[in-house]
Amino acid sequence: MNRLYYSSAEKILFYIPSNYTHGTGTLNVLKRNIEEAELIVRCYQPISDIYCYEIPQSTRYKGMWVFYTTLDKCPKDAFELNESWTMDKWIKN
Repeated sequence: MNRLYYSSAEKILFYIPSNYTHGTGTLNVLKRNIEEAELIVRCYQPISDIYCYEIPQSTRYKGMWVFYTTLDKCPKDAFELNESWTMDKWIKN
């Protein structure tokens, strides 16, 4: 799946949707984007909390949002980062 990543060093699954940004327009659009992101993460982690924040500094993702949760194994649909990468390193690079 596009923009779905797994940090094996931290056991964190994270998703960065391309359409969820600060300037999305109406509240209905914003809510729909949040619900879509939640559905994607929930496919892989149905019970744990999902956290999110706006990415303040990044060469690729600045101003976008990341949604993340803990997960013991990398899903087959996620891009697995090797042990030298953390979620924060990946986002900020």
